[in-house]
Amino acid sequence: MKLRTLVIVAACLAVATSVGYYIRNASLTIPEDDPLIGTKVFDQDILKDVKRVEINKGADHVVVELDGSGDWVVRTLYDLPADFGKLNTLIRDLVESNISRKITARADRLERLDLNQGTLKLMAGPDQSLFEITYGKSINSGKAFVFGNEKTAYLSSESPFIDASSSNWATKTLYEFQSDEVAGIQFSLEDGDWGVRRDDKDKDFVSTLPVDTRTPKQSEITSLIGRFTNLRFTEVTERAIEEEKQSWKDAQKNKRSLKFTLFSGETITVEMSQQEPPEPAEGEEAPTSTPPSVTYLHLSSSQPD
Repeated sequence: MKLRTLVIVAACLAVATSVGYYIRNASLTIPEDDPLIGTKVFDQDILKDVKRVEINKGADHVVVELDGSGDWVVRTLYDLPADFGKLNTLIRDLVESNISRKITARADRLERLDLNQGTLKLMAGPDQSLFEITYGKSINSGKAFVFGNEKTAYLSSESPFIDASSSNWATKTLYEFQSDEVAGIQFSLEDGDWGVRRDDKDKDFVSTLPVDTRTPKQSEITSLIGRFTNLRFTEVTERAIEEEKQSWKDAQKNKRSLKFTLFSGETITVEMSQQEPPEPAEGEEAPTSTPPSVTYLHLSSSQPD
């Protein structure tokens, strides 16, 4: 009889525990009546007034803003051109998001939603906020979020990626062209200038010197072009800081350049400066190899933009 009583009591405790858990988490699993459910997270009519986007996540902060010439730039990274495709994807995900349901308005439950996954602000200017949303953890295929400073969490049908790293928002490509767009190359070297040209992309390159009987090696030229068709950066630093380094100062003594002329008429010049290896001391032999030194590139284009 005692065993049976214990079994019954244990069963009752299990049921009570299950019910308690269900009650405590009900607002995380059951939709609640709210007029916002089923509506859009964001009114896209606001977009016509948006001139600035701010994103904060922990210690990271990025500002992407429309400048005076109508281009989006990363204000928090030397006003470098912004990756418009990345910005467009973020806004599209926001526009397509629906409010799936209300999650909770209780403070203890809000804490469990990890509402520190990034705050997005759409603004008309530095002090003119039009829309603000803060995201929390992902639930199913959506994300928990709150509007502005409100204390009610909802579930979005979309799960936008909130990136607050300035370097990730800048367009990394410094210049780009196709190999078959190159009509000629001008070399400026220590021992003089030389160049090659062609009249059509299907023709071989020939020397630009009128009395040069040498035949340029086509495979070497096309290989060289291939190394310069696309240049991207990985990091950005203050120029003044770099110019103070001894490697920069030594490199300025050894310069050479390539100027690519495209069939469109545009020219792209790549000036290279690199520290030369030190001369061996008297009586010593030069090393068979030396570690590579930093090469600095100065880029310029005939295109004003």
